[in-house]
This record gives sequence, structure tokens and C-alpha cells, in this order.
Amino acid sequence: MIRRKGMVLLLVLFLLTGFAAGCSSSENKEKVESTGTPKVEAMLLAFNNEDYSGFAKDFGPMMTQAMTQEVFEDQILPVIGGLIGKYEEGTLTLAKVTEESNEGVDYISAIYRSSFTEEEGDVTVTIWFTNDDEMKIETFVMNSPKLVQGNG
Repeated sequence: MIRRKGMVLLLVLFLLTGFAAGCSSSENKEKVESTGTPKVEAMLLAFNNEDYSGFAKDFGPMMTQAMTQEVFEDQILPVIGGLIGKYEEGTLTLAKVTEESNEGVDYISAIYRSSFTEEEGDVTVTIWFTNDDEMKIETFVMNSPKLVQGNG
């Protein structure tokens, strides 16, 4: 009898844990869609306009330090823009949201699909947002068939 109650309790705890994780993921997805996605769209449009201030306005401290105006102008614009062209406004689609942790800091990871003028396939944009009310961008990674070929 005690064994059966223990099994039922474990099953209930397992279901509650799974339900809580599902709620958290749903909440994060809503948060990303309402707050994060407009930031990424604005960042990509600033990329099109070669506007570093607009591109970097929602960066967190790590990203601000890593993605300087010099890096933006000397590496990001010529390499990424040269290979895949310009972002096609309105094509950013949220594909996946997960929670991540790095060195004890929690982030919300968002993976998007988008289109660029010189890329036939999807361009995947991965963003790590700070897991707080500001949702600052701390990681920015792009991937596409041409970007892979260009780096190969």
C-alpha cells in the first residue's frame, strides 16, 4: 500500500514538474514574441541600413563589448551582407524558444527563420536574450547555406 502511494506521488510530482516546465516555456514564447521579436526585426532592419546605433541599441553588455562599430563595419556588413544580401522585412518567424544557462546566468534562446535577398534558403537567426524584463540581446548568430559555404 505504501509502495503504491509512493508511486502515485512520484507520478503526480512528475506530471506537475512537466506541466510547470510547459508553462514556463509558453510564458517565454509569449515574452519573446511580444518583446524580443520586435527587437530582432529592428536590429535586422538597421543591418540593412548599415546603422550601427540602431543595430546595437538592444545589446546587453557582453554583446556591446564584442560587437563594436568597427567589427560591424569591417566584418559583419561586408561578410554577411556580401554573402546573403539584405534582410527581407517581415520574414522573421519564431521557430523555437528554450531556456539556456551559461556560467550561472539564465538566458532565453530564440531561433528564427528569415529571408535575405541573396540567399535562396532560410537564414536561421539565433538570439540569446537576458532572462529579465529588459530582454537585452547577448548572443547573435546567423546561419544559412551560403554562410556555411563562405566559412568552409
